[in-house]
Amino acid sequence: MDEVDQVVTRLDDGSQIRSEKLLCCLGRVANLAGLDLEKAGLAATERGLIAVDADCRTAVPNLYAAGDVIGPPSLASSSAEQGRRAVCHMFGVTLGHAAT
Repeated sequence: MDEVDQVVTRLDDGSQIRSEKLLCCLGRVANLAGLDLEKAGLAATERGLIAVDADCRTAVPNLYAAGDVIGPPSLASSSAEQGRRAVCHMFGVTLGHAAT
């Protein structure tokens, strides 16, 4: 075998795992840079996210957040539902809360 036939993963303890393929998933990081959260009266959580309630409202009652900035599952369909939930709350539309 040559260097392209397999993946060699070296672990911290020095051991190696040889395989045909490697999938490495590191997660997403919310991009809060440039949002000036402090000026809005907000701060990022320990995980670098914006905390929201069930209606996607932040600690500042008239500010809402949805999508990757509030954390997993970080899917377009979830973000759309979060945005819908936030807008309904803003305008006083009562709807059931879908799990996201």
